Amino acid sequence: MKRIMFLMVPALLISVTLFSQKRQIAPVFPGGITELRKELIKNLNKEFKDLEEHPGTFRINFSVTKRGKSFNGSAPGVTDPKVMKKIAKAVRRLPRFKPGYANGAAVLSDISIEIELRN
Repeated sequence: MKRIMFLMVPALLISVTLFSQKRQIAPVFPGGITELRKELIKNLNKEFKDLEEHPGTFRINFSVTKRGKSFNGSAPGVTDPKVMKKIAKAVRRLPRFKPGYANGAAVLSDISIEIELRN
């Protein structure tokens, strides 16, 4: 009986660590989601001098590197290459994020946010 218990306790401890879920944390913008929206709108307004040139509401997708830098900004449904370049430039101008983490290490993360630009 002691042998069985002696073998089962380490096996149980090993299986718990193997099957436990690892914690994942999304990237965090300084000031939260409301500040991210404000900063993106400010950057987009700088890029779109003429407000007739852009769509009113659209979704922006971008990535955040392991070091917290945003890049690869795009908007699904927008086909104009000039508008896409302006969106990408506005995303690159964002301040650094606190990067996302998975299993205790920084990881490349994707973010999607809906923005409304008013006339």
